[in-house]
Amino acid sequence: MHITVSCGLSGECGVGGGQTRLVCSGASPTPIDPLLSAWNGPGNTPIVSTGVPVSSSYSFEKGTDKFYLVITNTDEDSLGSYYCSDEFNTSPMCAIVMDNIQAMTCSHEDTGSGNQFGISMNYRPYNVNPAITVTDPDGNAVSGSFVSPGSVSGLLKQIQWISTSTSLPGGTYTYTVQKTGTCDLVNDCMGSIDVQVKPNIPVITINSPVRTGSTLTIGCSSSGYPTPSLTLKFDGRDVASSSSGPLANGEYSVTVSYSKTVYQGDDQKQVQCVLTHPLLNTDSTVTVTVYYGPATVSINGNTAVYADNNQYLTLTCGTSAVKPSASYQWRKDGVDMSGKIQRTLTLRPTSTDDRAVISCVASNSQYPDITANGSVTLNVLYSPTAPVIAGYNPSSFISERNSLTLKCAVQDANPTPTLRWTGCPGTDTDSNTPGTVGKNRTMAEVQRGSNMATCTCIAEQTANNNWSERTAVTITVHFGPDSLSLTASNMNMVENDQVSYTCSSTKSNPRVNFTWHKNGQAVSVSTTPVYSNTGSQNSGTFTTQTWVRRVSRDDTTLSCTTQNNRGQEVKSTINLDVKYKPSSGPVISGYNGSVMPENPNTQLQMVCTQSGGNPLPTVTLTCPLSTASTTESTTQVTASAGVPVRRNINNQKMYLYIYAD
Repeated sequence: MHITVSCGLSGECGVGGGQTRLVCSGASPTPIDPLLSAWNGPGNTPIVSTGVPVSSSYSFEKGTDKFYLVITNTDEDSLGSYYCSDEFNTSPMCAIVMDNIQAMTCSHEDTGSGNQFGISMNYRPYNVNPAITVTDPDGNAVSGSFVSPGSVSGLLKQIQWISTSTSLPGGTYTYTVQKTGTCDLVNDCMGSIDVQVKPNIPVITINSPVRTGSTLTIGCSSSGYPTPSLTLKFDGRDVASSSSGPLANGEYSVTVSYSKTVYQGDDQKQVQCVLTHPLLNTDSTVTVTVYYGPATVSINGNTAVYADNNQYLTLTCGTSAVKPSASYQWRKDGVDMSGKIQRTLTLRPTSTDDRAVISCVASNSQYPDITANGSVTLNVLYSPTAPVIAGYNPSSFISERNSLTLKCAVQDANPTPTLRWTGCPGTDTDSNTPGTVGKNRTMAEVQRGSNMATCTCIAEQTANNNWSERTAVTITVHFGPDSLSLTASNMNMVENDQVSYTCSSTKSNPRVNFTWHKNGQAVSVSTTPVYSNTGSQNSGTFTTQTWVRRVSRDDTTLSCTTQNNRGQEVKSTINLDVKYKPSSGPVISGYNGSVMPENPNTQLQMVCTQSGGNPLPTVTLTCPLSTASTTESTTQVTASAGVPVRRNINNQKMYLYIYAD
């Protein structure tokens, strides 16, 4: 402990103004030598110079009317009460005792129950009732009380004075110790104590966490006595300091501040406030938290999936650095997906999700306006439905040589399917429309060879597990017959002969029925047609119908008819030549049996007529004196001759001969 005691010796005790040497001795009072290092008189001129004890140091200070002996002792135990006397007088002159009044240099510090200021001193028993006066830095008296007096050794006693107040401001306190000696003189021990207030640990104020690009404001404060010194460090670098501040309640309040714009790179940097003070060297540290990001978003995962297999799709939203943690919202085609706020999104896409834009919006949970988003386009692979064929009704038919266009269409899918036709001839053209893929097959003139052909439309997706579907339609082609053939079993028929007539068609589809006509008039034939095929059944059917009947003389024509696929009549006709006899004999006309007068210049016109019969009979007319001539019409034969009216023809006969084939 470092103790300074200032004692004044009054000249009334014979020590002032002369060349008297003083010695300090112990209680014996035997002088202790060496003791003094120097004694300075007026003018600060050394008078005595002696050795110095190892444990003590001494100096003299000059007063205006008296000398002050200032003893600074670094070894408390070596000090005691000393007499100040003339060197020629072995007993105390005036019995003035200079006690070694020990004044503790106290520090004002927080002990947990308050701050106190204390003085302790040793004294001789006959120096009773010591009085201590203490004043604070403002000159105000500080109250206190004596506690626990006790013996140090021998006649040396100890007493302690403790301030009543437990909360004293810092500063320089002065004290005076007064006691009465044997000469009834006052011996004052005066001193001062610099009461230091231990500062509190510096308190850092900071507006952290702070948003990137914003201003970070740092403050640090502490108070104590004497003035603490504060230094702010940012990331190990001095940025601000202060060692001054206002004094209040015996403490200096010091504040230091610093501000700067912070960015992402400043996150987790250290702010340190270093305090320097005689009673405390310490620091406080805080970590800067900067909120930032996200700046970018990436979506990872497989964006291609087969919807047909009910596969799941997993996407993960990744962000650039963000603090605090990011919050997420998944969107589909710009619309928030309800409940999809996790970093990972699991979907089971359907075909309607193909080409859907899935985006992830990531935001800072503390600053929702700091957002970034990324998106991916789904590639949902799915198959179309089976292709559909239009343009032909399978329950209907198409006539030969007409045009037919078959339209195949399939719902668009991913990947886009391809279409192809097989099984029937024709030319293909694409017929795509929004949402569908189409391909038409056109047959400019449908041929009978396409009858019962199966036209198949095949939809394929080679990139989707080689998916394929097909739809087919069978075409019915109506055609023919091109011609009919009508024959008779006997063309040299005679009336009442039984003749078979057969009507036959070339191939047709469908089978045909015949209509019979005799002499231009329809007749009913009860026999059943006969149908037959040669080669492929799809190539058409032959139709044959036979009619057996007896011929009559009025049969002139016989025909069978039908219609081809274009509605045109197909007909076959035969002309009948039925042979039959005339119904009656010839008739002669030209002479009525009357008597005729002879007249060579007159001719009797004789006419013989034969009607009917097939073929027409041959008629020969023989008349006297004349030659007959014959004429024919479609139904009769006429022979005529001119006979001269002479007597030699009287009673002559006319002969008529009829010949028939």
